Amino acid sequence: MFHVNEISIGVIMLVIPGAALTNAVRDMLVGHTISGLLRIVESLLLALMLAIGFGTVWAATSISSMVFGEGFRSAGRILLITTFSIILAQVPAVRKLRGNFDLGLFVAVLFLVTIGFAVDLKQFFGSTFYITLFCFCVIACSILLHLIITRLLKVRFEYVLLSIVGCISDGPTAALIASSAQWKTLINIGLLMGVLAGALGNYVGIGVAYAIRAFIGA
Repeated sequence: MFHVNEISIGVIMLVIPGAALTNAVRDMLVGHTISGLLRIVESLLLALMLAIGFGTVWAATSISSMVFGEGFRSAGRILLITTFSIILAQVPAVRKLRGNFDLGLFVAVLFLVTIGFAVDLKQFFGSTFYITLFCFCVIACSILLHLIITRLLKVRFEYVLLSIVGCISDGPTAALIASSAQWKTLINIGLLMGVLAGALGNYVGIGVAYAIRAFIGA
């Protein structure tokens, strides 16, 4: 049985700053007031980021349940989460929160883990060939599309490589490749490519999927 709420709560418990608050109180009791206050502030900031992130998911889930029908509810929730996240990322106070990038990556991994728990392993291993073929086609078509567009527009190969990695994988991976290749000026660009690819991929991917469903009458 797949219980998304229980899985989410279990993962959230790993990052709740209980130990940090305990250490903060201990520091203040032994006379290290400044250290204790700093730990308390850091813990409250982490709790605030958790509240913002999971509050966004709760708001998107509630709105999608009220607005969208059963056939579009899950896709609508993903689109709403993406939209709200983009809007919140533009708020200066949120952008200045310490550790927001690391926590965002953690929540992204949480999303993948939650999706993974919903997979029927028996059906998955029974369809290994088709899944492998599908992934190969996605990667091959993505590389071909990037090469054609960048060739026509005469884009440098560094941008081609980072855009491919950003679209197939994510921004941090693209930034890591730029860093390992000593392309220091392209690290932030690689990260931005991955973020844009992830956001636009949700809108375009869901739009294409429902367009195909409508075309074949599914």
